[in-house]
Parts: sequence; C-alpha cells; structure tokens
Amino acid sequence: MSQLRLLRLLTGLLLLARPGIRPQEPAPVRCPAEGIGGDPGLNRQKNREGATTQAAPITFAEIAKLPHQAFAGKLSRSRWPRDWRREVESQEARAVVIEGYVMGARVMGPETANCGDRTSTDVHFALGEANDAPRSRWLVTEMTPRVRSAHPMWHMKVLKRLSRDHARVRITGWLLYDHEHFDRIGINRISAWEIHPVTKIEVWSGGVWREL
Repeated sequence: MSQLRLLRLLTGLLLLARPGIRPQEPAPVRCPAEGIGGDPGLNRQKNREGATTQAAPITFAEIAKLPHQAFAGKLSRSRWPRDWRREVESQEARAVVIEGYVMGARVMGPETANCGDRTSTDVHFALGEANDAPRSRWLVTEMTPRVRSAHPMWHMKVLKRLSRDHARVRITGWLLYDHEHFDRIGINRISAWEIHPVTKIEVWSGGVWREL
C-alpha cells in the first residue's frame, strides 16, 4: 500500500473515531451462540467471542493440509463419528495468525448462526498468499457481528479499500472447519478450514504492523 493511500486510510479512521460520527457497526447481537436452525455445533464455533492469546503462526500450505472428510459436508456435527469430531475439535481449539494479501471483502447474507438476522451478518475477508493469487487458492477468513461490534474501525469502507489495494495484512483468529463449504475447495477457496472468527487485523505499512 502506498504512503498516500495509507494516509487516506488513517485519515478516514480518525474521522470515524470522532465523537458524533459512528461507523456502520453490526446490530447488537441478541442471538444465542447455537443460532436458530442449521447445525448448532458449527454455529457455536462460529460465534466464539473474546481475544485470542498465544496465537501460533500458520501458513497457507499448512491450512491446505489440515484434515478433511468428504462425508462431513453432508452431516451435522452431532452425527459425525466420535474420532473425527475429536480431531476437528482439537484443531478448532487452536488460535492462529497468518500473513497474506486482501483479495476481497464482502458482507454476507442472513445465516442460521446469526438467527437469520438481515442486519447482523458476517463479513468475508479473503486472503491470498500473493497479491495475484487465483480464487482457487484464497483463504476465507470471517468477521462475525459479535466480534465486529467491539472493533468499530472494522468499517466496510476501510475493509473494501484494503481489498482494492490488495493490502498486506496479518490476521489472528480461531481455526474453524466450515464443512458446509467442502464442495467449494479448489473453486473459490483453498480449504474448508477458515479463520473464523477473526479477532485481530493488522496492516503492514511503513515497515511496521499497525492494528486496525
């Protein structure tokens, strides 16, 4: 990201932080952690809250090698074999941090994890290992309404600017196996494994990481 673009971005953040100027934050979350409908076990993992501590670095290659099971995409978690459920749970207990380039930022539609609310929705933040990575190699990271509500600077105008500039970022959050998207591997994602929810965003600028 050029110094001029960074200056514009930081100026925008300062304006958002001024009293009386409120960013477009998600609506207050009034939805239980298991959501309404869908897979309650998956929804609870999506709706984790709180800061991640001792996040371990992870690479795109390591995420691509995380375990998969084709049958998992067709079954709710409660119906998974016990050994497979334990393996996924052990991975999802990991807080990780990854560096990459922002390839897309998009507000998603209603889903069961958010009780079908049309105003309280997730944001997809796609990362590439390089700033020209093909869609088939993108890593999906997601910001949930519960976490975004504590980060007013995660404003969509800012996130989309980072996407347009293919900014270099460092993302921290929890590993999540979103088995409902198993059939999209190699099409618009590198894996069904995601970083979800995202708990911290840093932007590389001027030779240092700056937290958003």
